[in-house]
Amino acid sequence: MSITCKSNVILLIALAVLFNNCCGTHTNTNAIPKIINGAEAQAGDYPWVVSVRVDNVHTCVGSIVSEQHIITAGHCVQDVRSIPIDLDRVNVRVGSINQYSGGEIISVSSIVIHNECQNFLHDMSIIKLGKSLEFDSKVNKIDLAPKDYDLKSGTSVIVAGWGLNVNGTNSAKLLHLNMTSITNEECDEQVNYGYESVLCLQHPLMEGICRGDYGAGIVDENMLVGVASFAFDGQEASKTDFPYVVSVRLDQFHICGGNIISDKHILTAAHCITEDNDTVSVDRLNVRVGSSNVLAGGDLRSVKSIVLHPNYFDFKNNLALLVLESPLEWSERVSKIPFVKDVTEIPTPDSDVLTAGWGKQSDDSFPVKLHKDIFKMATEEQCDAVYSGNNKSFMCLNHDLRKGICYGDGGNGAVYDGKLIAIANFVVGACGSRYPDVYTNLVPFASWLEDIINADQIKRL
Repeated sequence: MSITCKSNVILLIALAVLFNNCCGTHTNTNAIPKIINGAEAQAGDYPWVVSVRVDNVHTCVGSIVSEQHIITAGHCVQDVRSIPIDLDRVNVRVGSINQYSGGEIISVSSIVIHNECQNFLHDMSIIKLGKSLEFDSKVNKIDLAPKDYDLKSGTSVIVAGWGLNVNGTNSAKLLHLNMTSITNEECDEQVNYGYESVLCLQHPLMEGICRGDYGAGIVDENMLVGVASFAFDGQEASKTDFPYVVSVRLDQFHICGGNIISDKHILTAAHCITEDNDTVSVDRLNVRVGSSNVLAGGDLRSVKSIVLHPNYFDFKNNLALLVLESPLEWSERVSKIPFVKDVTEIPTPDSDVLTAGWGKQSDDSFPVKLHKDIFKMATEEQCDAVYSGNNKSFMCLNHDLRKGICYGDGGNGAVYDGKLIAIANFVVGACGSRYPDVYTNLVPFASWLEDIINADQIKRL
């Protein structure tokens, strides 16, 4: 779902916990956010702040913690999990409050990413510079908070960075901002992300970090207490708005949306669970149910078997059912949704259709919280104009520019009048283009779905 950053809660890695697990090892080891509506820093205000550059472009912020070591977010320099991108792609600008000029650009000799860094947990890395720094008024280290340091709820902390501004431009000058810490319990209540290894900061609307600020140091009493990891952004769904929506996970990572249509059946897109024209092994799959947070909460359920539509090919008949190992128990956060069975249940053109998913945003980030949006039913003529293969098994939904489905939204459900009418299939052109997105219409497949569900229920008798 393509939506821009307007969050009021920011997630940060608790440096006091993680640094002691990885400091002192110096071998080899990417997102982006901004200090929205912050004040400009003056030369020498934050001598420990550096610009971490990938392919000679500012990507993230880092903090000097010794003459040769920079701490930043793990995902800023990450290839896969704890494996870093090539060292020759990374350098660091030190001693300047201008991300484009001044100071000195220094190469990198090694990068270490925390060995449990994935899905923004343990999102920490240490960059070793190719030479030692000489400290002065513009280049200096910041002390690390001690391991037993306790950041109290309500504490005002400082963050500085060069991220994206509210008007969509990048800040040339370093900006700084005060934000307020909250407890893990408050973080869990607000965004379902209360972990001991993370900190959460609050700020007024239209302030905070955004793309280009990740990795920025969180400072209290002139000590580094955390590193900016990501922001919760966009129009987020509440914990109980979409109890039928699940995250379909391949190799423990979210790949697509899914929809609960019985206590053991998840409906998604066939392309989500195929590779090189073969169905993936069930032991590589699971689903997260009962949570609006793609990374945490709810339950992870194993998949017993996969039923691919027998005529699936090249995005036609693009449906698959995941059969769970054990039945789900219904609650306010977990329940099934009925699907349409007759053409009379399909909305007329320009009707509002509800969608929700965890797909890529317009700023190239991936949301942690479930995002919702309203799209419009397109006419058959509009669908024909963008997809020559259009027939009764497809459906198109119109959306505003820079909105619509994107990577990670395949398999998302489209809902009208409380019923599942279609499954997200593919985009035309690019994500958020002026063209409608293409979905699989469920009416032609209703009997196929019912037959599979009924057959499984008979087996359980």
